[in-house]
Amino acid sequence: MRTSFDPNVRKNAVVDHDTFRRKLREIMRRVDILKLSDEDLEYIAGKGDVEKAVESLEVGRDELVLVTLGSKGARAFWRGRFIGEEGFKVEVAETTGCGDSFMAAVISRLYSLSDERFKALDFETLGGILRFANAGAAIVATRYGAANAMPSGSEIGEFLQSHRR
Repeated sequence: MRTSFDPNVRKNAVVDHDTFRRKLREIMRRVDILKLSDEDLEYIAGKGDVEKAVESLEVGRDELVLVTLGSKGARAFWRGRFIGEEGFKVEVAETTGCGDSFMAAVISRLYSLSDERFKALDFETLGGILRFANAGAAIVATRYGAANAMPSGSEIGEFLQSHRR
């Protein structure tokens, strides 16, 4: 069984930032899939550069780290290497739920993989997963609401067909 973690840091609700960061790092070392926004990553790692910040987290080699970059897309750190996928240009209504949609899309693609297939995940497949997740987040950005804005897998597929690169 794989575990995932998306901390959704709300800095204004944190009383003791050092303890909070330490607890987050403890949890992050125990999961298989970690998703962070670029803002969350900078808060936790204290670094603005995505690659340096991810490397400072000291995550395991078998841990997939995903970093969302808003309209710029997303990056993944897997097996000691970074890859990225650009975001999609859309007319934004609001961004509430984009990160949740991204993570749901990732999980939907990884859910059925056996542990062996997950550990053997290649970068071409991972790039496709990032692209799928970016598309889901882009769709949500064009809508109002959070849970009501979530697209189906078929909607994401149609979006990708109409936004071929």
